[in-house]
Amino acid sequence: MKSIQFKNEMFKMKGKVKILEGELDQSINSYNNVLAGNKNLKCEIDELRKAKLNQKEVMKKINSKIE
Repeated sequence: MKSIQFKNEMFKMKGKVKILEGELDQSINSYNNVLAGNKNLKCEIDELRKAKLNQKEVMKKINSKIE
């Protein structure tokens, strides 16, 4: 009798473990997607910063030519 109960409990626990593993996989995938998005945004920010610096240099040159 105890053996049957033990087997039933183990079966239930294995089911719960599978569910938790699935949730963990989804969370990991979501996390990885966020990391990839952040990496892309950082690259865009760096490009915008470079463009801003170039524009400042161009404006300085134009202002110096005007003067």
